[in-house]
Amino acid sequence: MKKVIGIIAVICLVAVAIFCLVFFHKPESPILHRSKQILPIFENYMSQRGWQGQTNDAVPAVQHDRHFELMDQVDSIELVTPYREKIPTKWLYNSSGLGFARESWVNYKENILGKNVTLKYNYSDAYLLSDNKKVDSKLAQFSMTASAIAYYRQKAVELMKDCGYSCKAYWNNGKPGDVHHVSFLVGHKVINNKTVIAVWVRGTSSNFEWESNFEIGKGGTHRGFELAQKEMAEIIEKYIKDNNIEGRLKFWITGHSRGAAVANLYAKWLKRYYNSSNIYAYTYATPRVSTRGTSKGYMYIHNFLNVNDFVTELAPAKWGYKRYGEDIKLPHNVKTDKLLSQIDSRLLNGFTKEENDELIDAFLDYAGNGVLDYYEESGFMFTKFLSPADVLKNIVSVATSKKSNITKAKEAVPRLVFSADTDSVRVLVKLAKDMNKLRRTHCPTTYAVLMQSVE
Repeated sequence: MKKVIGIIAVICLVAVAIFCLVFFHKPESPILHRSKQILPIFENYMSQRGWQGQTNDAVPAVQHDRHFELMDQVDSIELVTPYREKIPTKWLYNSSGLGFARESWVNYKENILGKNVTLKYNYSDAYLLSDNKKVDSKLAQFSMTASAIAYYRQKAVELMKDCGYSCKAYWNNGKPGDVHHVSFLVGHKVINNKTVIAVWVRGTSSNFEWESNFEIGKGGTHRGFELAQKEMAEIIEKYIKDNNIEGRLKFWITGHSRGAAVANLYAKWLKRYYNSSNIYAYTYATPRVSTRGTSKGYMYIHNFLNVNDFVTELAPAKWGYKRYGEDIKLPHNVKTDKLLSQIDSRLLNGFTKEENDELIDAFLDYAGNGVLDYYEESGFMFTKFLSPADVLKNIVSVATSKKSNITKAKEAVPRLVFSADTDSVRVLVKLAKDMNKLRRTHCPTTYAVLMQSVE
């Protein structure tokens, strides 16, 4: 009877499959508003670190970017001061060399809201001179901005260059049967006689990365994330070699969602070869990555988690999965609620604890008590049914059907028909019902606003 109900419900499965595509946020193309080429200084912050400021108002300004035609004509909610025609340029210096600081804003369309959002940012080289085992609020806030803009290749390159880094983007969206990749930017600049390697990792954006997200594996570390991290590490080492970067190095790593998971594993991996005091890692909406995850020895990794973000509950804690580094729950307070409501009051209507717990329970009821259950195939008479892992990956094939994988999607539908059961339908029905709430809780804009509460 359970099988019969599942077969009847397959129409519901296929209908809601498309909603699974938003498990990890994919915003639409942004417009990065660059103000005039400026280097404003945050004097209080710098003075605490022994920096001196020298103003040069005579430095000619570069005209800021225009609004490109591809930008949708919709209302834009700005969390910034009005554009200023004249902003002085300041160079910072200390006994060790030249420093750099910048204030500007980025603008992108938040897909879940259907409107443009503008976020102010502050960047300074001095952020990377702080104690990496303590959260630097300014670095944490800018890292979230970098993680949000990392979804867009060209605009991310512009932002990294605007902060003074030479950089290169590595984009690999995968293809059928070859899904364990991640896209990222890597850049470098010298700060205080050390070369900083900046790594901004993109979250899930391509069709095929979705299959990798569900490939937990049986080895104790999430297989999809680990394979992507290993490939990224090899590319970065080659980047360092090709650019003749030698001497003392620092690493600054950040990412959101899938990008956060890969960044977390990469920051952990770096400790094998570099002094951990020179590794700065800030991750956001971070899934759990390994049964060996621990904070001990990895306090330079800071994982910021929105309360009741379902994505951060995968892989399940019940299966023994954890993150490396410290987990920091982001609070909702009067300030953040006000900022969220300024963007859109719907952002205040995210997952509740009860809704999040219900979805976790539904997932565990379906996926089982561990990875062995997750990959176990069941049978009915002479028919073999897909494991929960394969069902989820096949749902992705249906949801992301395009010319590049339409054949695979067609093959997936009959397998879903014969593998549907009441537990799988229950999971997908809950996802379909609560998907907008899940997305509002998980999206980069929500995280960027919540980071304003970090001090």
